[in-house]
Amino acid sequence: VLPPLSTPFVRSWLDSGTDREGVATSTNWQTESFQTTLSLRCGAFSARGNSNYFPDYFIRNISGVPLVIRNEDLTRPLHYNQIRNIESPSGTPGGARAYLASVHNRKNNIYAANENGTMIHLAPEDYTGFTISPIHATQVNNQTRTFISEKFGNQGDSLRFEQSNTTARYTLRGNGNSYNLYLRVSSIGNSTILVTINGRVYTVSNVNTT
Repeated sequence: VLPPLSTPFVRSWLDSGTDREGVATSTNWQTESFQTTLSLRCGAFSARGNSNYFPDYFIRNISGVPLVIRNEDLTRPLHYNQIRNIESPSGTPGGARAYLASVHNRKNNIYAANENGTMIHLAPEDYTGFTISPIHATQVNNQTRTFISEKFGNQGDSLRFEQSNTTARYTLRGNGNSYNLYLRVSSIGNSTILVTINGRVYTVSNVNTT
């Protein structure tokens, strides 16, 4: 597909980390501007005069698309959690690529609603109940053994912990109202779950939903 982009699109800088292959990768794609010129370069940049600045938009998904799709690539299964190179037409990793960016929502870069680029959930002004997605954690340890578990229908997504002593932290910014907290969990076999709220620890033992 050429050209890959013909309309204003999102450019971003990335808070880089290192993946399991030792290659620099994105841990948090942040949107800085909608560019009006064609460009496929990424990395640190400043908004130009022909750009509009939208600080409350975040990129949710980046897809890399090779210029040539080979039949043998279509027949290879993509295994869970697998990292696969996007190859150039010659088959050499790192060749020419076309990039597509998809922006899903603008929730987590609104002022006073983010913490180092992560989610802080604002409680509504009234006593309306609200739901926090488990994948919107502020911080999770044991990251190599924590996965997003996708389910269809009304079950929603969840975080799957495959190692004991795994902690997921969620940050809520209150408004003075009191709320009842309901935590939905599941476990294969007996598990002990600790919930800490403002420093107070609550323990639930023998959780088994099999």
